Order: sequence, then structure tokens, then C-alpha cells
Amino acid sequence: MVPREALDVLETRALVWQTVFALLKLGHKERLPGRPFGPDLPLFLVYGTALLSVYGRRPVRASSISRQLEIPRETVRRHLGQLVKLGILERRDGTYDIGESARHVPHAKAFVRTIHQAAARLM
Repeated sequence: MVPREALDVLETRALVWQTVFALLKLGHKERLPGRPFGPDLPLFLVYGTALLSVYGRRPVRASSISRQLEIPRETVRRHLGQLVKLGILERRDGTYDIGESARHVPHAKAFVRTIHQAAARLM
């Protein structure tokens, strides 16, 4: 029989993973509507890493994202190109920036609600 403490740890881990997946799926649905989540996951991670750079006021470059995600630079470059085609990113002077369509998050309340619900379950 599994000790109660071990079950608590497993329950917490499961809740954290449920929250991570819920947030990823919400974000994906918002930014890449109508596209399948699974195959788009690497693309969406590149987008998320680009966002972190933009909000950290650092230039968005394929090489820095490649190092951060530990995936080939050429793969990142392809994903960045696809994000530009989708209008989510814009290419500017050798770097990337957030595209006009990605500047607004109309369903931000859904993200906050998901986080609050997960935090409440952890208490």
C-alpha cells in the first residue's frame, strides 16, 4: 500500500501537470485556433520563448531560442518563419517581435481562472 505522504506528492504532481497542460492548451487555442495541439507543441514553445524575450526586452533570435530550448537553430528558424506567416510574429532587422494579432489576449480571464482553480486545489 502506498503511504499517504506519497499519495499527497503524487496528487500534487498530477495537479501541476494538469495545470500546465490546461494553460498550454488555452494559449494554443487562443493563438493558433483550429490547429491541432500535439503537432504544434514545438511551434508553440518557440512562440512562448519568443514572448519571454520580448517581455524581458531582449532581442528575439533563433540562436538564443535554440540555446534555451536545446533544439537545433534551423528548427527554431523554421518555426519562427511559420509564426511570421501566421501573423503572430513580425521580422524586424534580423530579429523578431510580437505581431499585431498577438498583442491582444481577449481570453486572458480564462488563463487567470485556470491558475486560480489550480491554486485552490493545491491548498
